[in-house]
Amino acid sequence: MPSGGGEPRQLRPDFAAVVYAVWSPGGKHLLFLGSPDEKLPYEQGFDWYVTPLDSGPAIKTGALEATRKAKLSSTWGPESGAPPWILAAPAWHPQGDALIFSAQSGDSVNLWRIGISAKNWKVTGTPQRLTSGAAKEEAPSAASGPGGIVRLGFASLTDNSDIWSLPFDPNRGRATGRPRRLTQESAADFHPALSPDGNKMVWVSGRSGSHEIWIRDLGSGEESMLTSKGSDKWHPRFSPDGSKISFAEGPSGNIYIMPATGGAPEMVCEGCGEATDWSHDGKLILGDNAGGHAWVVDLAMRRKTDLVATRQGVSTGVFSLDDHWVLFGDPTTAHTYVAPFGKLPIPESAWIPIVDNWWDWEWYGNFIYSVSDHDGFSCIWAQHLDALTRRPVGAPFPVFHAHSARISLANQGEVYLSVGRDQMLFNMTERTGNIWMAEWKEQ
Repeated sequence: MPSGGGEPRQLRPDFAAVVYAVWSPGGKHLLFLGSPDEKLPYEQGFDWYVTPLDSGPAIKTGALEATRKAKLSSTWGPESGAPPWILAAPAWHPQGDALIFSAQSGDSVNLWRIGISAKNWKVTGTPQRLTSGAAKEEAPSAASGPGGIVRLGFASLTDNSDIWSLPFDPNRGRATGRPRRLTQESAADFHPALSPDGNKMVWVSGRSGSHEIWIRDLGSGEESMLTSKGSDKWHPRFSPDGSKISFAEGPSGNIYIMPATGGAPEMVCEGCGEATDWSHDGKLILGDNAGGHAWVVDLAMRRKTDLVATRQGVSTGVFSLDDHWVLFGDPTTAHTYVAPFGKLPIPESAWIPIVDNWWDWEWYGNFIYSVSDHDGFSCIWAQHLDALTRRPVGAPFPVFHAHSARISLANQGEVYLSVGRDQMLFNMTERTGNIWMAEWKEQ
């Protein structure tokens, strides 16, 4: 839209996804991360594209293929659900002949540079490392200085994700005390889940060098590592009787079940993505994959069935306590729905809209809980549902505010909630850092 005001004009309505748009140095083009078709596999669709402001096609730069070959990845982590090779769109070099971006290589997150042609908008050469700090270096901004100097500003950050417990009355949607930090490790801890009796917690921790499943007795504080294969795990959930744990493994997307006391995991769904909940009779597992395909697996028959009858992407949530209803969301529209759980797949005509812009849901009694930026911050909110119709009653209301910039629900890929009879668990990240500037003179 014009800087002086006026009507906004949509660019690239032909794309299924467009995010992280940045101006070219000349101001006549935009660079963005996107995909033209939601039906395309991630590897074929997502890339950095350049589009003119007036007319003409968007050009696929080929940047993400180059960064994949260089084994560069994002820092979003497995909890975000995004493929690790999808990098946010970068900053332009002031001369317009290169892109500067943040990426992870091995254990370090630094700034990198790759050339781009102003003639055809294709990347050229291979990525080159610009910085080598030990902290997470990201959010680059480049500008020209006197005498051919290039100045680069960026953030140097340290993040530490831990599990927190909030004393809580889930039947009223009210906190009864202040949150308490349960983990203190320097490695990331996330994806917490309470056992049905509230006495144990499973979660994912990176303290062993890979993201593995750990379990803790909340009374004694004793803890142990349940998995040790070396591949990343995520989203563990207890079975209804507390005897088993389900989890997903990456990058395969296989779903496993293992004894809560430890033992050999058993694969129950190959390449299915993630398992988000068990039915309360212990017979079914609910889940979805990165492409938005939602499914239900019958554990006795090892049979997978589509959850919903639609082509649009769905992120699964949880079952109601009586297993008569299921909660899920549409990430393309940010709508959250409740639907009766019976004959599958569930038609769209049966979906009941609940709220917008919520993610990572929990359901306890007649309340659903989730994270939302409803008040401009990432906070935990609740929505009361009618006990019979499951339609929303009243407006959403806040449960826990996290307005601090240093310790926040926003400083991470995703927040996962677990609600028990007297507490709520969630992951929250402490962030520290500084702004740095580097400069060099182009040859």
